[in-house]
Amino acid sequence: MTVAKKMLLLVATALLGIIILAGAAQVQINTVFEQANYSNDNVIPSMNLLSEIQNNVYRFRIRLSRLVLNTDPAQVEKLESDLNKAMNDARNGIKKYEEFLANDKDKALFVSDKKFFESFVGHLPGILAAAKKGQTDVALALMEKSGDDARSLAAALEDHAAYNTELADNSKNNALATKSKAAVLSITISLITLVAIALIGFFIARNLLRQLGGEPDYAA
Repeated sequence: MTVAKKMLLLVATALLGIIILAGAAQVQINTVFEQANYSNDNVIPSMNLLSEIQNNVYRFRIRLSRLVLNTDPAQVEKLESDLNKAMNDARNGIKKYEEFLANDKDKALFVSDKKFFESFVGHLPGILAAAKKGQTDVALALMEKSGDDARSLAAALEDHAAYNTELADNSKNNALATKSKAAVLSITISLITLVAIALIGFFIARNLLRQLGGEPDYAA
């Protein structure tokens, strides 16, 4: 191999190492970004929506109590309208959550949310009927009977929110792990490139010295 070709090989090795390093770094940067951004695109909207659902469920329970305990017939229509709004907002929120399902466990928790919500609001017609007839004691007894379903719904939503927090933590940990791997990969590629350049440079220098019969000053 001629000296010119050997020099070209040296340059090509350096360039190849730089290209591989840059490419690997870009891939790892994209991976870290996607994992870190997963929380922004999926987990945070899911958590916000679950929080909104929980708030609407609490509003529903409070407004139901107000309606049952109300003694002013003129307020019944408004109280019932507010009650239905909270119920529909919660139901629509649960339905919307389906757009953010992350995996099978998230789906199972979502199904549980729907099940307990419908079980809870299934008590509403009887409670409303008694309240509108002025049968406050009957309505309160029916509300007490709905307590188990209400607590089950609250627990289901809390479990779902906790799982979303777990997803966010996993996303963060995966991003940190990828960052560490990227650092190791970059160092490894750099070391391999430097060793390759050093070896090629060494052999080129040795061959040149052989062809010249020693150092140029001495060979002269």
